[in-house]
Amino acid sequence: MQQALHHLFDKFNGTFQSLKEEVAEGEDIDHRLYTASPPRHTRPNCISIFPIPASVNYVAKTIPGVPILHQDYAPLSLLARVLSSTFLHKEIREKGGAYGAGLSVGNTTMSFYSYRDPNVQQTYDVFDKSADFISGKDGIREEDVVEAKLSLFGDFDSPVSPFNKGSNLFELGISNHVVERQRTNLYQVQRDDMLRVGEKYLRPLKEECSLAWLGPEQEVGEAKELAEERVEIADQ
Repeated sequence: MQQALHHLFDKFNGTFQSLKEEVAEGEDIDHRLYTASPPRHTRPNCISIFPIPASVNYVAKTIPGVPILHQDYAPLSLLARVLSSTFLHKEIREKGGAYGAGLSVGNTTMSFYSYRDPNVQQTYDVFDKSADFISGKDGIREEDVVEAKLSLFGDFDSPVSPFNKGSNLFELGISNHVVERQRTNLYQVQRDDMLRVGEKYLRPLKEECSLAWLGPEQEVGEAKELAEERVEIADQ
């Protein structure tokens, strides 16, 4: 316990000193969250298989994304919200029988996921068809864009408990200034921006994705075979 506390204090001191030095030198402390081009191939593609004592599956597919202040982060965030509430929900939960599914956007990565899912192959196929849905005639509507913005702004404006105040800056380097820039970027996103990033980032590429599966031990072989069809493992 004492060792863990020392590690936590050392991390805090290091973060504080780093920020103080950058401010003293007149640097923008947000520069680490912005690049003109998203990083690609930051780590080898992989397939992770975890047998667990369960009768259903938990599936994830991770693909490259962009940093938080990249120009494409805001439309990707809105796109993820739309896909999660429309296409993924309908195809994986309502038709496939999973308890839930969605697409989450993080700093430089995006992850499709499903949980308590009885149909792994169908779920993988739905993940790969997301870009087709976006560009199709029944894809993103203007009302979907408005609803996604209202939903994300609701997240921004939700109350923050005293326990969590300052945690984003301490753990991720996300200042209040970054949050306000995110709000501005989200407000400016149009439907065409979402169509553009959907085509650019969500087309299935075997050489740029990793898959994870948790499920019944007796289905390990099938899960591995399905994953290997969709991922090109990088040379070690």
